[in-house]
Amino acid sequence: MISSFRASYHKCVGFLACLRDGLDAAGTKGRLGLSRYSYEYTLSKLVRLGFVAYEEGNLRLTDKGVNVLRYSVDASARRDVAELKITQQGP
Repeated sequence: MISSFRASYHKCVGFLACLRDGLDAAGTKGRLGLSRYSYEYTLSKLVRLGFVAYEEGNLRLTDKGVNVLRYSVDASARRDVAELKITQQGP
């Protein structure tokens, strides 16, 4: 279980979804409404956490990044925190 601020969680999941959809930096910034600073900060965070990797100068999702897109969000007692639980996958 991971606790994270909702805005940060949604931004990171949206970023991962943009990579999955093959969007470049401009497309990702446009879809998510990110400034250059927010884009670079989010990308740096995802690389540090191992959700995204550089491969031959291009970004790609890692297995961990693909799995995070399968997380579900449950509301917690605090409004500013979402608890994320990985969903069960079938065989």
